[in-house]
Amino acid sequence: MNKLYSVKKLICLLIILLGSPMLWGQTAEEQAKLELKKAQEALLEAKKQEAIAKMSRCDCGSRHHSCKNYSLPDLIAIKSWKVEDENVQGLLAKEAYELSLANNLKPSYLVYEAVYKAINNLQEKTKNNPDFNALDQVPIGLERLGRVRAIKISPDNTKIYTVGSDGYLLGRQLSIYGSRKEKRDKANKPEILAKNNKVSRTLDISPNGQYLASAGDGGSISLFNLEKGEVELDIRFPNQKRIWSLAFLPKENGIVSAVDKGNGKTAIFYTNLKGESTPIIEETDFMIRSIVPSQDGNYLAGVGKSSEVPIWNIKTQKQEFTLKDPRTEITATAVAISPKGRFVVVGYQDGSIRIWDMNKYSDYEEGESPERMLYHNATISDLEFSKDGTILVVGSLDKSATLWTIRDTDHAGEDNDKEFPFEDPRFQPIKFEDHEDWVTSVAFSNDGLRVVTGCADGVLKIWETDMGVYANQICELVDKNLSDRDWRKYIGTDDKESKDLYILTGDDKRRTPLSTCGNSVPQMESK
Repeated sequence: MNKLYSVKKLICLLIILLGSPMLWGQTAEEQAKLELKKAQEALLEAKKQEAIAKMSRCDCGSRHHSCKNYSLPDLIAIKSWKVEDENVQGLLAKEAYELSLANNLKPSYLVYEAVYKAINNLQEKTKNNPDFNALDQVPIGLERLGRVRAIKISPDNTKIYTVGSDGYLLGRQLSIYGSRKEKRDKANKPEILAKNNKVSRTLDISPNGQYLASAGDGGSISLFNLEKGEVELDIRFPNQKRIWSLAFLPKENGIVSAVDKGNGKTAIFYTNLKGESTPIIEETDFMIRSIVPSQDGNYLAGVGKSSEVPIWNIKTQKQEFTLKDPRTEITATAVAISPKGRFVVVGYQDGSIRIWDMNKYSDYEEGESPERMLYHNATISDLEFSKDGTILVVGSLDKSATLWTIRDTDHAGEDNDKEFPFEDPRFQPIKFEDHEDWVTSVAFSNDGLRVVTGCADGVLKIWETDMGVYANQICELVDKNLSDRDWRKYIGTDDKESKDLYILTGDDKRRTPLSTCGNSVPQMESK
C-alpha cells in the first residue's frame, strides 16, 4: 500500500506542476508529461500487483476460500503465476481451466493468462522453443523488418500477408512451429511478394481472395494478383504523396481509399480494378487516416485528426452519422464495424474504446455517449471483429492486445449483458501481453480461431482464441498429475475433515489430483 500511495502522490505533484506554466517552459512541460505517463503506468502496475497479492493470500477450497469476489478457478490461476516449477505451474493452469468447465463457467481472462504463461514456459523448457507462437524470422537477404502496419489473412486460413514501414509486401505461413529448429527452417521464412520504395501503410485482400491491394507514401495503389504471383496494376493518384488507408468493398472488387490532400484534409476515392478512380468525398473536414466499410458495402467510417468519427453513406456520398462524445476532445485513432452493422467500436489516443450500438443511436440524448472502457494505457492502434461478429481484438501501443467477447451466441435473443458480455460491469477482456514492442496491427483468421498481432519490431504473434487448444497441450508436455502435497497446498479440499483431497463441482462430482490429466498418468513426486 505504501508503494501505491507514493505513486498516487507523484501523479498529483506532476499534475500540479503541469498546471503551472510559469514553472515550466515547453521542453520542461514535455518532460513533465512524459513523467506523468510513466507514473500512470506505474500506478496501473501497482494496482495489478496489489490485486495479485490479495488473491494469492486467499484460501482455496470451493466451500472455504475467503475471496468471495473471485471464482476458485481464478484463484488457482493466480497461484500458478508465482510457482517456479514449470510442471506444477502448468498443471495448476490446466486444473483452473478444467474446473471452470466442470462448473459451467466461461474460463476467465485470469485463466487464459495462466494457461498461456504455462504453455510458453513449458515449450521453452521441454522443447527449447521460447516464444513458441512468434513469427520473428526475416526474409532471406534481409537483416531486419520494419513496423508491421497492416495484416490480412487468406480466406483458407493458410497464409498471412503484411505490409510495413520497410515497404515490403510479405507472405508467411499461418502456422505455429513446434521447435526452434522448425521455426528457423529456411523453408518457413517470409516470402517477399513485392517492394515499395517508400513506407507501406495499408493492405486489404479482395473478397474472392485473388488480389492484395496495398498503398502508402508512394501515392499509388499496388494491385498484386495472388494467382499469378505478380503486381498486376499500379494505380497512381497524380500530385498525391500519400494514401493513408484503403479497403475492398465487401460485395464487389472496387476499392475505397483515403488520399492525403496535403492541406490537412483527406479525399475519399472509389477505384475499380481497371484503375479508374472517382472521388466519393471531395474533401473531409479533417485528416482521415483510417477507413472501414460496413459488410453490406453501404457505409464507410473514418478516424483521423479529431475526436469525431464520421460515417458516410457510400451511395449518396453524404455523411449520415457523427459519433462523438461531446465531453472530450481525445483523438479517435481506430474504428471497426461489426459484420451486421449493429456495433461501431472506436479506439482513442488515451487507450480507451467506446462501443456504439447503432440500434440505439437515436436513444443517445444530446451530450451522451457509450461508456468509456479503459483496459489499455496507450493509443489504440487497430481494431478488428471476427467474421461472425462475436469477438473483437484490440491492439495498443502499450505492447498488448485484448480479446473481447462482444456476443455470446448461447444467449442469442436475450438482448442483455449475457448475450452481450461487454455490457456487464464486471467484464474483463483477455489480455495478450507477451510483446516486446508496440502492437501496431491485429487480424483474425477467417474461422475466428486465431488472432495475429503485428508489432513495431516487425514480429508477428499467433494467438488461439480458444484457450482449450493451449490447455490440452499441457498434459502432453508434463505427462504427470499433481502430487497430493501440491494439490493440498495450492487447491485445498472440500473434505470437512481435510483427510481426502477433492473439490466438488456444481453437479456434485469430485475433482481429485488424478483429474487434471487422467488416471492413466502418474502423480508427480512430492518435493
